[in-house]
Amino acid sequence: MSTEKNNILIAEFMGREVHTDGISLFDKEFKTIRYHDWNQLMPVVEHILDLELDEGRFFNRFCEEMASGSGIDGVYAAVVEAIEYINENE
Repeated sequence: MSTEKNNILIAEFMGREVHTDGISLFDKEFKTIRYHDWNQLMPVVEHILDLELDEGRFFNRFCEEMASGSGIDGVYAAVVEAIEYINENE
């Protein structure tokens, strides 16, 4: 999936209404949606961890990604994977 599609997936998971002008994504308050930025991604990580999923694998994956030095790309991928899992198993 593209970064744009992943950002839409994350935004909808977080309850944000997504709009586009054909160039960028933004919400109803015209705040730019950029979950591939630490400032917007970390609240999503915290939200997922607060869900207390039965399997601890997502918490472990976040920790592994952060410790591995893969940085934001790894954590972003883990977030997308977690949301896809949650959406499929609701």
